Order: sequence, then C-alpha cells, then structure tokens
Amino acid sequence: NGANVAVNARKASAALKAVAREARKAGGEVLVAAGDVSDYEACDAIVARTRKAFGDVDILVNNAGIFGLKSLKDMVPEDWQTMFGVHVFGAFNMIRLVLPRMLERRRGVILNVASFVAFRPPGPGRSHYGAAKAALIGLTRNLGLEAAGKGVRVVGLAPGLTETEMVLQGIPNLERRVRSIPLGRIGKPEEMAHAVRFLIENDFITGETYTIDGGMTMRMV
Repeated sequence: NGANVAVNARKASAALKAVAREARKAGGEVLVAAGDVSDYEACDAIVARTRKAFGDVDILVNNAGIFGLKSLKDMVPEDWQTMFGVHVFGAFNMIRLVLPRMLERRRGVILNVASFVAFRPPGPGRSHYGAAKAALIGLTRNLGLEAAGKGVRVVGLAPGLTETEMVLQGIPNLERRVRSIPLGRIGKPEEMAHAVRFLIENDFITGETYTIDGGMTMRMV
C-alpha cells in the first residue's frame, strides 16, 4: 500500500528473504533487518538501519512471537523469561526506540499483536504464553492513553487460530480445535493483514485491542 517496510526475524533466513521479495512485488522498498527483539541492542541496530534506509518510523507492528507447551509445574524461570522476553520486552524495546521521535513529530502508529488466548482459557501448557499476550493488551491500553492527543496512536490485534507455520506445526489436536470455531475454519494471514491495515488507517482508534478469531471468544463467554 505504498509503504517502505523493514521486515524482521531473528536471522536473515530464506523465509524472511522470501517475505521481502513478496513485499517488493507489491510495491515499495523493503529492508531485511534481522535481529532478536528480546535484545535491546539488537533492536537499536534494527531501528538504526531502518532510519538510515527510510528515515523516521511512522508505523511499528510488534508481531514477533514464539510458542511453547509445558505444564506450569514443569516450568522453570527461564521458560517465562524467554516468553516474556520476545512478546513483552520485544515490544517494549522497539517502542522505546521509536516512540520519542514519534512524539516529537506528533506522528505515528504502534500496533501490538496479542492473541485471543489473552481473553479466554488458553488450555493446558500455555500459561506463560497467555500471560505474555495479556500483558501486551495491558501495554496497548496504557500506552494508548498515555500517547493520546500527542499524535501517536497505540492499537492491538488479537488473532485467533491462523494458518501460520507456528500454529500448523505447534498446536496439538488442531483439527478438533478448528471444529470448535463457530465460523468453522481457521483464519487466513491475509485476513489478519487486512485488520492490521484497518487499525493503522482508522484515526479514531487508540488503546483498543481488536479480536478476530472466528467467534471463539464470544463462544467462551
């Protein structure tokens, strides 16, 4: 949609480069900026490379994520540190590095990708994942109010089960879970992307996290 985009993953993998090629076909310039977002110095380098290539950041989408299944009684502190390091500290690191200039310029949108499991019981073995995603929703709400009226909006998206590699390979009993979705199918990445664009473009939304999950959250009410 005309934006120059920096795409990120831990490493400049073949998959990340494929995403960059696909984005270039759609128009605009694309920078591959690899680095672990749980590392503040790595985030600093990502933002520096992006600014050198494109100038100031207008839009930040915090979409980095990991997943794991383990009973809480079997977890060790490192399990929580790793999960929160990517989801929560990753978002904080990137926000901290772009927010000051956004506020100075009175221009910017920050979008945090959470999950529907933050609103409903995520199932056994997902307590650290659900807690991290709930923290992102709290961050979105609080920062949205803090930045309101200063030219910067903060919004969130909480996807349901979506056809991604992490879901297809990491969720047990996926077919049974999909059958429990009221709309009867798994979500498509393109549907989430459409929601991201809507949240970025609508200037009257801030502090809110929108759930797009085929009706799963409503079913649990």
